[in-house]
Formats: sequence, C-alpha cells, structure tokens
Amino acid sequence: MERLDGATLRQPTAPAAETRQTHAAPADLRKPHATGSHTRKRLLLVALKLFGERGYANTSTRAIAQAARVNIASISYYFDSKEGLYCAALDQLVSASRLDVSAFTAPGQPIGTLLHDLFSSLLAPLRKGRTAGFAVRLCLHELIAPTPMCRDKIAPVIRDIHQALVGVLCSHLGPSAAHEDVSRLAFTILGMALQPVMMRDVIDGIHPGLLQSDAALDTWITRMVEGSTAMIAAEQRRLASSAAR
Repeated sequence: MERLDGATLRQPTAPAAETRQTHAAPADLRKPHATGSHTRKRLLLVALKLFGERGYANTSTRAIAQAARVNIASISYYFDSKEGLYCAALDQLVSASRLDVSAFTAPGQPIGTLLHDLFSSLLAPLRKGRTAGFAVRLCLHELIAPTPMCRDKIAPVIRDIHQALVGVLCSHLGPSAAHEDVSRLAFTILGMALQPVMMRDVIDGIHPGLLQSDAALDTWITRMVEGSTAMIAAEQRRLASSAAR
C-alpha cells in the first residue's frame, strides 16, 4: 500500500501518447477522448468508481489506467501518484456537498430557510447521476476502513457543518439549552441528510423513485425540513416544561 501522508502535486514531463487498453471501461466512458483536461477528468471519474468499489489498497494505478484507456504515466503527470489521485477523488466528494458556513450562520435567517440550505448542500451529490454513486461508495469505504484522508478531508467538513448547526440551534433555542442536548439534536438532524446519501443503493432497491429525480430530491428535502423543525419545536417545549418546574 502506498503512503497516505499527503502528496505534493507536481507537473513532470508529459506522458507518452495515450494508448487504448483492452480492459473494459464503464459504458459512459466508452467514447473517444481528448488529451489535457479531458484525460484528467476521465482519470478522476474512473478513480472514483474503482476506489469506491475496491478501496484504496485494492486499487492499482494499472487498473485505473486500463479502465480509463490511457497510458499509466498520465496518473503521474496529472496527479503525481496514486495517493495524489485518491486525494483529488476525495476533493470531488467533499466539494460536491460543501456548505457555505458563513451564509448558513448569517443572523436573521428563518430556521426553515437555513435547514433547507443545509439539506440542499448535503444532498447535492445525489443530483450528479452515476458519479454520485461512485462518490458514495468511496465515502463508505472511508467509513469502514478510514485512511488519513478521511481525517484530513471528510471529518473537518462534517465537524464544521455540525458546529455551524449547533450555533444556529443555540441561537434558536436560547441560553437554557444544554450543550449536550443541542449537539445531540444537531447530529440527529445531520443524520437525516446522510441517510439517503449513504444508503442510495439500498433505497433504490427498496423503493425506486424516491431519489431518482430533482423533483423527488426536492420533496425529500422539504420533508426533512418539516421533520427537523418538528424536532426543534419539541426541544423548545421540553425546555419550557423544565423551566416551569
């Protein structure tokens, strides 16, 4: 297994002319391709798929190059190493669902609007078709067998979103809310959004159509906002009842 302690990307000599390989590629990749940025995007898509299916340790650069139908030297040219390619694949996953925390915590916003923005950001990868499936599987591998990349890239994003949500809930619930209760509520709300992302294949198998279109996702987001506001209202009632005793 290659080192996973952070890669320094560089631009070495361009790879030799790319050659077609006999290894089968995904259907949406079986098309003529150009050099440059197209090759880089192609490698990223294939890497997302294979890393998601096999994990980092069980995916070789040769397998990625064959599936992408490019010369293996292209990986070193565009990403420096297998580690650099894996890092770039994780960046794709993180950027797809990154929340603008500053906008989310802006004062004066209705709680329903903030929650809608939160769920829209977290479910954004599901709007990207097959690429979303590759990214979700990659994230699952990181949860099952985490690499340092999980600590360095995925965990900070979840922490920042959780802290932002805790701040919003504290402002809404008032100073009487205990930090443990607010943190627990924040994790519960976030779990509502993570379930359809992490269980996409299971949900599609049990009830096809719930996540199959933008309209279906919009409905899911609306229901999550309704459920979250109900939980927040229940916490407010609990706090009021405790204060009255």
